[in-house]
Amino acid sequence: LISGKLSLLTSFAIKYVECKLEPCIYQFIDLRLSQEKLWRNLSETKRQAISKNPLSIRYKTISGLQVSDEIISGFKECHMKASGRKTRPDSTWNVIKKMIQENAGFLIQALDGQNAIGYYFFTTELSCCTYAISASDRSYHAVTDLTAKALWEAILIAKSRGYLWFDCSETNYSYQKNEMTEDKKKKHNISLYKHSFGCQEIGFFTVKLSGAS
Repeated sequence: LISGKLSLLTSFAIKYVECKLEPCIYQFIDLRLSQEKLWRNLSETKRQAISKNPLSIRYKTISGLQVSDEIISGFKECHMKASGRKTRPDSTWNVIKKMIQENAGFLIQALDGQNAIGYYFFTTELSCCTYAISASDRSYHAVTDLTAKALWEAILIAKSRGYLWFDCSETNYSYQKNEMTEDKKKKHNISLYKHSFGCQEIGFFTVKLSGAS
């Protein structure tokens, strides 16, 4: 969608090609805004959470050859503990390491002293930085919002590196209470959480050609 209208390519596909359109809405943060404006666009709750981050907790950015097998192993273990199960094959973690090494992404690590308590991975491509995957020690959730500070750090890093957009992924709102399964409720709450960082919603159509999987 462009200014509420279908793009020429999408209009052509609808008219002349057998295809299926799947609408979706993504949340983006406009990094062309000043840092002051980005800060004001955060919800009051998020500004408070970031400002009140405990002094003992620090955040470290890992890029390029700074990443190691030990760091990726810690990320994988933290994700498994947070999820309660193995959610991704080992090959996925190898890809994450490779992307960081090749500067196609970066990792923010939350540390309490020398202990890693949170991992936040972001991919980078062309003009966009994307929030991809994260995991944190749930025992800290009652004390502080680790993710709020990590996301704010990532937004500032992406802006300083010249990216124009910060992609917080597709929205997954559920408006019908009777449709709120546990999975939908989780996705709904995640979408609301990301929106509190000052996201604007942009509509897209995924065009699937006939016969394509």
